[in-house]
Amino acid sequence: MIVFKKYLKVANTYTPLILLYTVIFLVMTIFVGTFNSSSIDYQATDINVAIINHDSNTWLIDSLKDYVGDNGNLVELQDNEEALRDALFYRKVDYIMIVPENYTNDFIAGKNVDIETMELPDAYNSVYSKNLLNRFLNTANLYLQAGVDENQISTLIKQDLSNKADVSMLEQKSDVDFTMVTTYYNFLNYMLLTIAIVIISMVMVSFNEEKIMRRNLIAPISYKKMNRQLLLGNCTLGLLLWLLYISISFILYPKAMFTINGALLVLNSFALLIFIEVLSFLITKITSNREILSGIGNVFSLGSSFLCGAFVPQSMLSPLVLTIGKCLPSYWFIKANNEIVKLTSFTLESLLPIFIDIIIILGFALIAYILMQFISRWQLKR
Repeated sequence: MIVFKKYLKVANTYTPLILLYTVIFLVMTIFVGTFNSSSIDYQATDINVAIINHDSNTWLIDSLKDYVGDNGNLVELQDNEEALRDALFYRKVDYIMIVPENYTNDFIAGKNVDIETMELPDAYNSVYSKNLLNRFLNTANLYLQAGVDENQISTLIKQDLSNKADVSMLEQKSDVDFTMVTTYYNFLNYMLLTIAIVIISMVMVSFNEEKIMRRNLIAPISYKKMNRQLLLGNCTLGLLLWLLYISISFILYPKAMFTINGALLVLNSFALLIFIEVLSFLITKITSNREILSGIGNVFSLGSSFLCGAFVPQSMLSPLVLTIGKCLPSYWFIKANNEIVKLTSFTLESLLPIFIDIIIILGFALIAYILMQFISRWQLKR
């Protein structure tokens, strides 16, 4: 086991680099995980709305003010354009309604008149405020068309729009919060790819240098035995790195990891490790240049993490990006992670999609292994 021991000795020189990457990884995952877990529940929010009335104080305008006040905060503003724009800019209000002159009479007469609005662009509160205005005007218009007396419309509108639906989440939730664990294991895609590919490749290059390779070829150890020991070294190093990050997850999130969901996350990450082991061996067959190897490792890990949803959730990626991502094992790894943390029942039907994702990852590993064998034989024939 001379080659194996030498392999571990060379790998040990990269310990400071591994520790540095690990600290950066933990800071990133804890920060992002805390941010993601801070706003996952559904809840209503208050809005700040201003109504600038150029009409008289009619029943319609008074009803509108009451309705807005019941569903948000009615803010008083000066009636000039500069003050209104300043209020929006400094987020004093989210939405401004400017009622034109003679609006109530025109509205009752069925004329096509609009309330001018000013809003914060692309703000959720602005959309909510717009919906409030549309609901009020549509309800008032329905009663007018039905011939209801104007004196009764205000009361009827208030009664109708005061009815609120109870919101409940249809998806059954687990007693354990997996938000931060999901972030950790999705980010693990980047960490394992970067560390394993770069470190394993660099160690392998040390043995593939021309002078060392020539000395090894005339050594008493056979070429096949030497390759087996190098492969064992790769597997050992990869396994130690994997165990390091799995152990950290159990330390940080014990409640989540000591569940069936946690065990499935570990199994899924092990499948990714198998692919990374084979890929690292394949890359060293293609080139022995340390700079190129480092570049390949960083580009592949960063590219696959961005394209496959490690840094940005897959639900927020465009269909084109997701289509490209499906060509990489990282997509199926992250997809399986997202499915695992949602599991509340563990039937064959619910587990089957996850096992299919894991099989696809192993399929990528098989393809990489076949390519590695093909390149190895081609290099021996040269």
